[in-house]
Amino acid sequence: MKRTKREITKRLRFNAEQGAQLDSFLQEHGIGFTKLIHILIQRELCRYWPLVHQTSEEQALSEPSKLWQSVPLKKRSLKNTVGRPIPSADPQLLLELGRIGNNINQIARSLNFLCLQQTEDIQKFSFVDCVDVLVTIQSDLHQYLPVLPKYFVSDQLAKNRKAKAIQRVMEDR
Repeated sequence: MKRTKREITKRLRFNAEQGAQLDSFLQEHGIGFTKLIHILIQRELCRYWPLVHQTSEEQALSEPSKLWQSVPLKKRSLKNTVGRPIPSADPQLLLELGRIGNNINQIARSLNFLCLQQTEDIQKFSFVDCVDVLVTIQSDLHQYLPVLPKYFVSDQLAKNRKAKAIQRVMEDR
């Protein structure tokens, strides 16, 4: 079989400790750095793409040997490989909620942009129009969602929250 010429060069950087560990590993196993890298890459490629064609030399390199008997392989946890369960909601509802969320993000981005601009730009902006758009979004939400329970805050709780907010602002200054 014809051997292909390797023309691409990649550089790796190690700190002193990693370099010493690598050198001792290579000396202990009597293998060159390039060959070790080729073996590691081939093993990973075969793990993710088991149908990738291997030459006989690559198969010999990737087979378990005395080289790998002393190297424990890390097992990957299956905990994070399982995807989220599919929500049991109406797809149209999810689509509309996504659109509404997109609108809210656009409004927030615009407000953030305006807050960083000069005062002339802020004066051109109509906060009334912004509130109007938010009211429209709220009415759209009420079309697709069931009625939410009313949320009441007592006057005393509102005063306490206001006092805490003012205190935080004063501490930040």
